[in-house]
Amino acid sequence: MSGRSRVGFCLSDKKRRRMNLDAFSEMCAGHGVEVVEIDLGQPLGPQGPFHVIVHKLSDVISYVSAHPDTILLDPLPAMTQLLDRFTSYRIMSQLHNSLRDWRVCSPPYLSIHTPGDMSSIQEAMRSQGLSFPLICKTRVAHGSLSHEMSLIFSDERLLDVHPPCVLQSFVNHGAVLHKVFV
Repeated sequence: MSGRSRVGFCLSDKKRRRMNLDAFSEMCAGHGVEVVEIDLGQPLGPQGPFHVIVHKLSDVISYVSAHPDTILLDPLPAMTQLLDRFTSYRIMSQLHNSLRDWRVCSPPYLSIHTPGDMSSIQEAMRSQGLSFPLICKTRVAHGSLSHEMSLIFSDERLLDVHPPCVLQSFVNHGAVLHKVFV
């Protein structure tokens, strides 16, 4: 690819506003980089070339496969790790254990894959260091259902969980939460 660098983007209006895409586009233009919206209703080939694609959609994978010089931010294999709470919490736990740094942390958690009897869930909670109250989250960390969570205050309410899900010790973070994905 030669000439002016081009950044293509596939983002919802909400994501565009959140990341202030207009200001980003102006800043890029000042550095000789053209930022263009990709129309997924049209073939991607004629809309290119793209040096970089910023996306929150999986439809661009075929374009990137056909144009291997394109850099894909948020590559799909990396995204799948973040979209599965079982995987992302395991990675956070491994990171915390290897760094032994109190500033990098994630509350204790327990992955529930299938419905189990109460005593096995309670034993797993004890071995993982979970304490009440618990927050129960869906396994899938994206989409509208991913925000459906419940607080569990007692052993008896553990019968209400619907696997696959994650139980996590609830930490009151005062509505301030910092997520960092590398």
